Amino acid sequence: MNLEHVQTYLAVLQTGSFRAAARRLDISQPTVTLHIKKLEDSLGQTLIIRERGGCLPAPGSESFVRHAQGIVRLAERARLSLRQPQLTIGAAGNLGIYLLQPYFRSFADRQGQAARLEMVIDRNDRIVDRLESGEVDVATLEWWDDRDGYVAKVWREEPAIVIVSPEHRWAGRSSIRPADLVGEPLIGGEPCTGTGRMLRHHLGDIASRLQITCNLGSTEAVKSAVRAGLGISVVLKAAVEDELAARHLVGVPLNGVSLAKQLYVIRPSGLPGDSLAAKFAQHLAH
Repeated sequence: MNLEHVQTYLAVLQTGSFRAAARRLDISQPTVTLHIKKLEDSLGQTLIIRERGGCLPAPGSESFVRHAQGIVRLAERARLSLRQPQLTIGAAGNLGIYLLQPYFRSFADRQGQAARLEMVIDRNDRIVDRLESGEVDVATLEWWDDRDGYVAKVWREEPAIVIVSPEHRWAGRSSIRPADLVGEPLIGGEPCTGTGRMLRHHLGDIASRLQITCNLGSTEAVKSAVRAGLGISVVLKAAVEDELAARHLVGVPLNGVSLAKQLYVIRPSGLPGDSLAAKFAQHLAH
């Protein structure tokens, strides 16, 4: 694929028209049309449809938009790296929001002006995709599938906790049995998530009988839903420390089970030990 053609394609989608894309890119409208045609011909698929409201991704090409954006970001990173060494750290949502910031700051302070650092926070699976595409150099993740070509180490084990609203019948209890979770509306914890994997590891067969109601996409949304009485959840304890202290949420221990999630730091194999990715992984380990 021609990078210039990909950039033109994204400009058409972002502006909504071939004419507006031409103005943004400072090229002629026929050139925009030619770029799109060549890109579609090279891929053997229509990528854009024109409707009254503007240009939209063709049916079946929606995921291509995300990959195209990644290609452009990666090209920009490559260009900037010639001016100054840079490190992009990918972080699964909870890690980037609640745990990683002090380590990012201390590593950035250590590097000073010698390197440019940035952090990307997203869902675990999307960070894995970005790591594989080269958009991030090193990643901190809630789960890892042991694919080839990477060095993966457990960074830390982080405690997790069952949370309920202050009005829930469990709020006054000192603990509950793991079996009590069965039949209780559980927000989050799908099998493919880090929480789901943790629950299977600690609860065994009980995990397969949990009543998972929905996935709200963020821990903040989960906390609000639990507080509103829509269900219970299992989250990293670090993500709810303020709410537990203020009694906006209540943590309930499980009898005989200490929930904890293994958190990973991943980088491509084959990198020299003095690379920024390797240094950051070592920084976390220490």
